[in-house]
Amino acid sequence: MASTYNFPNHESGDTFPGVTFTILVNGIAENLIGSVVTASFKMQTNPNIIKYLTSTAGQITVAAGGICVIVEQLISWPDGTYNYEIKFVLATGKVKTYITGTFEITNFNG
Repeated sequence: MASTYNFPNHESGDTFPGVTFTILVNGIAENLIGSVVTASFKMQTNPNIIKYLTSTAGQITVAAGGICVIVEQLISWPDGTYNYEIKFVLATGKVKTYITGTFEITNFNG
């Protein structure tokens, strides 16, 4: 079962400060080394608007000890509340969704 984390509100066009998660399974850090990670964000009021952050693009990193970091980066998305999930394809081939929640984007002017 995925854990829920709701991001603080973010003003579009500002630099997102990043966030670090520690993935534990039964109290033990999950081995994330070699994982491919994708965070997908779907706007609640317009499900055709989907944004992605990925480890393959360098927007997410993983490290020993179950550490997953969505790195500091500029986020300029349309206003709205986005539902998201962070999906991990582990080095073993298993696919796991460990984190879900919402992300509110405000003040988009473009």
